[in-house]
Amino acid sequence: MRDKTYYIADTYGTYYGVNDMNKLVAVNRKEIAARYTYMKANTILRSIVKPSNRYQYILVEADGDDPDIEEEESRIVTKEDCKKTRFDDLDTDWQGYLEDVLSFISQLQQYKCNLNYMLSEVDKEICDIMHYVEFNCLDAANGYKAYKMLRECRIRRRKIKDEEYKVAAAIQALGGDELPQKLKESICQIKGLEHRQYKPRVLEELFEHVS
Repeated sequence: MRDKTYYIADTYGTYYGVNDMNKLVAVNRKEIAARYTYMKANTILRSIVKPSNRYQYILVEADGDDPDIEEEESRIVTKEDCKKTRFDDLDTDWQGYLEDVLSFISQLQQYKCNLNYMLSEVDKEICDIMHYVEFNCLDAANGYKAYKMLRECRIRRRKIKDEEYKVAAAIQALGGDELPQKLKESICQIKGLEHRQYKPRVLEELFEHVS
């Protein structure tokens, strides 16, 4: 399975490549823009773009794109394609949503750590019970007591192991270790919209007196 690749674009829909002078240059079509791995694209942005301007740039996943198909050939969305969503009022708190997801991921990762500690503790309890049985000749009452303690520990251990399996599956489904960093970058990009400024490509005189 090959790694996913990404285009470097800005919030206005312009795609970029890197020239021989190690500068970002705009291209007139997405299909001819350079593709990079997620890590490589972020390295390029960190090395070329000032931190105060990075909010203007986004990474667009390139997997599945066919360079031979023009964007104009894409199927037009019709009214029949539309279905009601919770976002249709155009007033969604996207930053809040992403921060909630980031908090969820953080809690999930912490829970995974907690489960690891709980498993270690119950294994120690089981070890103590096993050594207690080994070193003592128990009568029926104490033997049953040891059995009951051991059974409770094993049942608790199985619950912890099942939780570990579910948490690992959830983390994998959510994109693994890359997702928190991607969420943080997305939150920064959304915050950056508050300070967005348009830089004219050619007609700079149109913007000379714009307040």
